[in-house]
Amino acid sequence: DPEVGSQAAVLGAILFNFGFVTTVPSWVNEKKPHVSVNRSVWLSTFVCVLVFFAVGLSGAVAFPEILQGPTSNRCRRQAEDPSFNCMNDLLELFVDSAGAAARWEAYPKVRWLLKGSVYIFPIVAIVSSIPVF
Repeated sequence: DPEVGSQAAVLGAILFNFGFVTTVPSWVNEKKPHVSVNRSVWLSTFVCVLVFFAVGLSGAVAFPEILQGPTSNRCRRQAEDPSFNCMNDLLELFVDSAGAAARWEAYPKVRWLLKGSVYIFPIVAIVSSIPVF
């Protein structure tokens, strides 16, 4: 369906951002004997999905005019101006001067914090997924 698009990008982002392959085996080796693996994994996954949706939906609601939809690959401003390049994700939105970053140009400390957070996020995400043996 050309109006809805494919959900493949959404499914991949949700499933592969949790890093089950590296974290669960390491955690199972270190857990106490009385801790239930099923309960712990399902509960933590449920909480992560809730946080993932809360962050994603709040971004989608706050910036629908410039944030690209995962299935349509379009945004509202692009419908008005076909040459406009929609932001792909919240990280790009916070750094690009055409996005939300333009609203904080007058506050250099906030801009520095946003840019620093965007650039440090991938490093923290990768380092935290490395199993420690």
